Amino acid sequence: MIEVNNPTGNLVIITITGQVRVEDYERTLVPRLHEISEEQGGLRALIVIDEGFEGYDLGAAWDDAKLGAEMWSFWERCALATDVAWIRTSMRAFAPLFPCPVKLFPLAEVEDARRWLEESLGTVHFEMTEGVLHLRVIGELESRIYDELGARIDDALAGGDGARLVIDVREFTGWHGIGAFGHHLSLIFGHRNVIERAALLGDAKWQKALSRVAGRVIRGKTSYFTDEAEARAWAAS
Repeated sequence: MIEVNNPTGNLVIITITGQVRVEDYERTLVPRLHEISEEQGGLRALIVIDEGFEGYDLGAAWDDAKLGAEMWSFWERCALATDVAWIRTSMRAFAPLFPCPVKLFPLAEVEDARRWLEESLGTVHFEMTEGVLHLRVIGELESRIYDELGARIDDALAGGDGARLVIDVREFTGWHGIGAFGHHLSLIFGHRNVIERAALLGDAKWQKALSRVAGRVIRGKTSYFTDEAEARAWAAS
């Protein structure tokens, strides 16, 4: 059996118990998810599978696969709360392939799972000073960040002949999911011709390596710094 609740905004709580059949997908899960996504856009899903879960029948398993393919781009974040060992093992194996952040929780931590869904994983702060756009990247970036990030960068750089940036990644911990990394690459390629100078400010070896990769993509000059004042001065020069 599958129950679907939408307590607030784009948060969806999917509770799975007993034997899951085709009817559970066709009459409950699929129409309800489409209805909520039409109203809210991207969805954040809390999937709770209790100890009484008995598995899928063959038709339900096929519907599960179809639903995943049809709604591939609908998910913003997914949390799975279960103590069923084989499901936890499967999720660990496939989570890196999902287009959104995915995290596992034991059943006893359902409320922690919900809090994780509702909190912000990462953010980007903007500051324009003397013609230089300073971007401070904090935490893990997920796909939804990029929906507005490109437009905000375009607005900040409007009217300039060549963009000068300081990108502070000292508090950046990476991308949450393949989808977020793909959006990041699209953002870079979409702006590579308008950047005149880009200073990457970091404090880790992997961040320095990231600056080398960016230097091969961006048409303008790039350089890596560990000192903020030096990064700002070089970008403005």
